[in-house]
Amino acid sequence: MYASRTYVFRGSASGITTTPYRTYSSTQTNFGRRVRGLGTSNNNDLGNVAVGSDNAISVYYDGAAAAATSIPVTSFTDLDAAWDVNNDGYADLVHANRVGVSAPMLNIYLHHGGPSGYFANPSTSFSTTASAYGVWVAGAGDVDGDGYGDLLYSYQGGAAAVRFGSSAGVSARLVALTGSGTTGYGRGVARLGDLNRDGYADAWVGDPDWSGEFLCSDDQRIHRGAAGTVAGRPSQIVTPADNGCRSYGPSLY
Repeated sequence: MYASRTYVFRGSASGITTTPYRTYSSTQTNFGRRVRGLGTSNNNDLGNVAVGSDNAISVYYDGAAAAATSIPVTSFTDLDAAWDVNNDGYADLVHANRVGVSAPMLNIYLHHGGPSGYFANPSTSFSTTASAYGVWVAGAGDVDGDGYGDLLYSYQGGAAAVRFGSSAGVSARLVALTGSGTTGYGRGVARLGDLNRDGYADAWVGDPDWSGEFLCSDDQRIHRGAAGTVAGRPSQIVTPADNGCRSYGPSLY
């Protein structure tokens, strides 16, 4: 069986180094299909790295050469740093999977961080409406300004939403985000930081227009955060100058 590899490159005063600092290798199926820098989950100011495969998420702490946490997954689709959803001082991790074929359920799982790192068992999980496509997740940051990290998720051809954090973790409170109605809407989500410096994190949803074998009229939708909420309708729609079937923006990180 062949091994897949993922590389970590350090930053420096002159930019990214050209020699890998770490090389992570595994025979897990599709190891490296998602790689995310997670910040610190154990509150020691050293960064962590998560590497996704079809069967597991491997977490490497503090630049270590070996994974210290392995989170088992089934039909993995996406992962991201969830920031600090319950505001306990430790960063959290969110991942998603797709179960079924013709009308799959799309499941989202939150793993809290703690003094020893991420918990392998999720503290919270919830499911979205069935979709024939994949599901994307992102830590949205604090979009509503209450001090708790929020989650952003979508599924292509369906919908997108922000679900808010609380002292107990992910709450049931959410805001559904308005799409274009195309089958490409929701193909990718990302935290944007605070674009307009108003003190609230903003959210991005990919909205490529899926037309046959091509992605056409590729709009990207920005939803601005605000006190206690996030804009359900897009605050800004970004469209490339050359907007002809270019697969623009199905992924942003």
